[in-house]
Amino acid sequence: MCLRPSRPRGHGSRLRVRAVRNGVAAGLFVTVATGAGALRAAAAEASPSASPAAPSASPFSPPLGADAALDVWSYNVWAVPYGVSPHVEARVAAIADAIVARRPHLVALQELWRSSDAAAMAGRLETAGYHHHHFGPGAGGPDDEKGSGLFIASRLPIETIGFFPFDAGRTGYIPWHVDWMAFKGVGAVRVTTERGPLWFATTHLQANYRTGDYAFVQLAQAVDVVRVLGGLGPEAPLLVTGDFNGPPASLSTRLIAEDLGLRAARPGYGLDHILARPGATHALEVVSTETLLAGEHDYGVGDPGILSDHPCLTARYRLEPCATPPCPRVSSPPPPPGESLTPRVAAVLAAERRRSERWSRYGVVLSLAAAVGAVIAARPSPRRSPGRRRIRITLMALLVVVASYLGYIGLHFAPTRRAEIDRFELQGRAPIPLTPVGP
Repeated sequence: MCLRPSRPRGHGSRLRVRAVRNGVAAGLFVTVATGAGALRAAAAEASPSASPAAPSASPFSPPLGADAALDVWSYNVWAVPYGVSPHVEARVAAIADAIVARRPHLVALQELWRSSDAAAMAGRLETAGYHHHHFGPGAGGPDDEKGSGLFIASRLPIETIGFFPFDAGRTGYIPWHVDWMAFKGVGAVRVTTERGPLWFATTHLQANYRTGDYAFVQLAQAVDVVRVLGGLGPEAPLLVTGDFNGPPASLSTRLIAEDLGLRAARPGYGLDHILARPGATHALEVVSTETLLAGEHDYGVGDPGILSDHPCLTARYRLEPCATPPCPRVSSPPPPPGESLTPRVAAVLAAERRRSERWSRYGVVLSLAAAVGAVIAARPSPRRSPGRRRIRITLMALLVVVASYLGYIGLHFAPTRRAEIDRFELQGRAPIPLTPVGP
């Protein structure tokens, strides 16, 4: 089954209004996106379709073993198509072969965008007895043509599947920062072990770019992760994996770890993470960790190359009963004494609100100025020199593009961002209940 957050009455009409508004604004925004045509095509075509739910019959449903060991992988596979990432099909096949060779119990992949690549991955893993789900079209939410890039495979039977799409970060302001084109969110599955159920989740937060500030987007997405996974309840242990695009000390990573009571499998992770918390009666104890698939590999396309621009994180856990239930929770890394994240959260919100107000004010004014300049440039010159005419046409076209972009920023992007900030402050961190829908 797939899980979707329950939505209040009237939500559909609001989505239709939002879709119309976004459609109108997109007409302006696309005019400045020509420099990112290849990336836009990659992200737009990277519309993964949902893999079928786990096969009804698996060649085996492996026990955890006498020592109750549980092997977990998390890997950003860098499968951006159309030349953005090289040799995607060959690398996906090589990664699938590596998974089958090692046979971990739980695998979380990020940036597996295209449905064809997900299908190729699923086909190879099914032969080794893996259940799987690709969080693409049909995974929930209004924009089913966009994919999240998230993929989960499990040698353990999957009971339930859930997905929640992020609200923040879906309206772009720099065209080639292509995260806004995706359907990012958090996906989770509930798997069965002989020692009880276990939740396994993965996510992929907003990337950082040198020419943009995405602190608020990462914060809002991290809070969505907390609200969704916090609503799963304390009974079953929880494993959280993924590309957080932030180190352990970053605000978004710390917020996820501290609010959910998660402990990292090992200290010193970079942008990718594996974290866990105990359930009511059983805890996940780290046995070992390892980084795999680093360096160059020969995957049959000429010279050897890297499989991904991210490391493949692995961890072996032991699922053990707690001595005195309920099991204690300790986040990792533990927060410094007396340090609260609240001032940092407030500072990010205040800075983003000031920024959006400046965008709104200056975007409209500068857009009008550029439009006036385009009108002036369009006026015929008394001199009929071909060179002057070309310059005038080029200048007019440039000013039209600038006016369109600044109008988009002032009239659409800035108000949308302020609305996201308002919703963030209104909703707080209340858990989001998930309800099963569909087969």
